[in-house]
Amino acid sequence: MNYILKVYDDSMYSDLCDLILESVIDEKNKTVDNTKRLIKTLGRFKIFNLVYDGNTPIACGGAYISDFDPNFAFIGVRSYVLPDYRHERIIRNYILTAHKQWAIDNGMKAIGVSFNDYNKNLLKLWNSPRLGGGKDERYPEHLFYSNFNQVPFPVTIKNVKQYVTYETLEDWTYDWNQLK
Repeated sequence: MNYILKVYDDSMYSDLCDLILESVIDEKNKTVDNTKRLIKTLGRFKIFNLVYDGNTPIACGGAYISDFDPNFAFIGVRSYVLPDYRHERIIRNYILTAHKQWAIDNGMKAIGVSFNDYNKNLLKLWNSPRLGGGKDERYPEHLFYSNFNQVPFPVTIKNVKQYVTYETLEDWTYDWNQLK
C-alpha cells in the first residue's frame, strides 16, 4: 500500500479530531489518555505528522526537542495508528523515518523514543524482526539503523517515569543520571 504522509497544519484539525475519536473508541488503545490530550500539546512539537490512506487519517505522531539537551529530540511522540493498519509498520516506515530526517536536517545529535511504565514492553519491539523491523530489515532511514542504545534505568521526563531508547546521529553523550 502507498500511504500519504503530511506535515500537520491547521487545515487538518478535523482529520486529527477524527483520529483522536477513533483512538478513544479503540478498546486496545492503552495510551488513550495521551491521545485525548494531543490537541492541548500540539504546540510543543517541532513537527507533527498525519498519515492518510486516501482521504482517511490513519496514523499520527510528533517530534520535539528535549528540555534537558537541545541536541536531543524525542520522535514518534503521541503516536497512534488505527487497529486495521497496525500490521503495516506505518509508524516505523512513515512517522519515525520522517522524524529522523527532520532531526538530521535540524542538526540534532541524537533521537529517541520513550515509554511510560504501562507500555515499557514496547521496548522489546525494537529487537523483534517481525514487529520492530529487526536488524536484517532496517535501512538507513529507519530508527536504530546505526546503533541502539537503551538507558539502563527509568528517567523522569516531564514529571513522568519513562524508559528511553535512542540512536546517536553524531558524536553525543549525555549523563542520564541527571534524570534519574
